[in-house]
Amino acid sequence: MRVLGVPAPLPATRASALVGQLFADLAGSDVPGATLRERAAASLSCQAAIKKNRALSRAEAEHLLADLAGVQDPHRCPHGRPIVLRLPHLEIERRIGRR
Repeated sequence: MRVLGVPAPLPATRASALVGQLFADLAGSDVPGATLRERAAASLSCQAAIKKNRALSRAEAEHLLADLAGVQDPHRCPHGRPIVLRLPHLEIERRIGRR
């Protein structure tokens, strides 16, 4: 495989791994989407996603939330997993030991 260029935010050292994972995702059935283009977009967006336990600065978090507010379905990741939950106030209090 030969990669001729990568988007600016992507480290060149990750290009080969990214393309390899893209091909693996497209060959499998775990990536959602009706068309090849949709499946490729889902795979690439998942690879570029901010993963759990990654600390964000306040500016990064605000930018992420602003971007999230502008998407068509802000409640689920490309795989269909929930990323936004609605919890009643009493449930939040229970979870932090206030009730």
